[in-house]
Amino acid sequence: MVVWKRQKLLCLLGVIGACGLLYSFLSKEYFPSPLLLTRGKNNLVYFDVLVGEKHKPAMLDLGAYQISVDKELIEKGFANATENKIVSHSLFEETELIMHCLDRIEIGQLVLENFLCQPPHALKYIDLQTGHIEDEGLSGFTIGREAFKDHLMILDLKNGVAFILSSIEEVKKTSFHDRSRLDLKGVFSKDSLYVPGFVDGQALNFILDTGASLNVLFNGVEIGDEVLVQGLPVQNFLKTSFSGPPETDGILGIPFIEQFVFLINFKDQQVHILLPPEQTRFTEKETQK
Repeated sequence: MVVWKRQKLLCLLGVIGACGLLYSFLSKEYFPSPLLLTRGKNNLVYFDVLVGEKHKPAMLDLGAYQISVDKELIEKGFANATENKIVSHSLFEETELIMHCLDRIEIGQLVLENFLCQPPHALKYIDLQTGHIEDEGLSGFTIGREAFKDHLMILDLKNGVAFILSSIEEVKKTSFHDRSRLDLKGVFSKDSLYVPGFVDGQALNFILDTGASLNVLFNGVEIGDEVLVQGLPVQNFLKTSFSGPPETDGILGIPFIEQFVFLINFKDQQVHILLPPEQTRFTEKETQK
C-alpha cells in the first residue's frame, strides 16, 4: 500500500513537472499567439479577422493608413454609415468620404471597437507599368497601419506568421527574443512608412509596403545592380517613369519584405529587421556604399 501511494505520488509529480515544462515552452515560443498569414492574388498578404461574429479574410496593407471595409460587410449590417464627412489622405490624392463604423474587429488578440473605416470606393490601384490610376475601387477588406498604432508587430512573411504585441517586453516571449536589431531609420507619416536606401552614396526614399507585389523605382531612377538599405542589398526592381508621390523614389514591396523578419513599432515609430543570431550588424560605412 505504501509503495503504491509512493508510485502514485511520483507519477502525479511527474505529470505536474511535464505540464510545467510544456507551459514554459509554449509561453516562450508561442505567446503572444501568432497571427497566421496566407498569400492571395499577386502574392499579397492576408489573415483572418473576426468582425462581429463573422470571420473574414483581410489584406495587410502597410502602405495604407486606414482600414477599408468591403460592401458585403456594410450590406450585412456589420458597418453603419456615419453622417460625418472627413478628408482621407492617400498616396495619390485627398478625398472627402463618408466613413463607416465597425462595432468590433478582432485581429488575433487585438480588439478594436467602434472603429472608423473608409468605404471600398476610396481604394485605388495603379498599373505601375503605365502609371495609370484606375477609378474602380478594390474589393475586399484591407487593414492599414492605423489598426496597430498603439502596438508593435513582428512580421515574418517567409514563415507566414505575425505577432501583435503590446510592448517591447513581449518580444522576449517569442522565438525571436535572441535576435539583434538592424534599425532601418524608418519615418512614419500619415501617408506612408518610409525607409532610406543608398546607391553609390546617393540617398533614396522608399515606401515600405505589404500592399505592393513588386519592388518599384519611380521617376525613371537609374541604378546599377542593387540598392542598399542599411547594408542589405535589394534587387529586382520594376523601373517605371511614373512620378510617384512627392519626395519618393520607389517602393519596397513583398519581394524585399519576405526576405527578413521585421519588428515594426507603430507606437514609438521605429522599424527594425531582426537579424538571425549568426548574422552580425552592418557598419555605418557599409550602409551607405
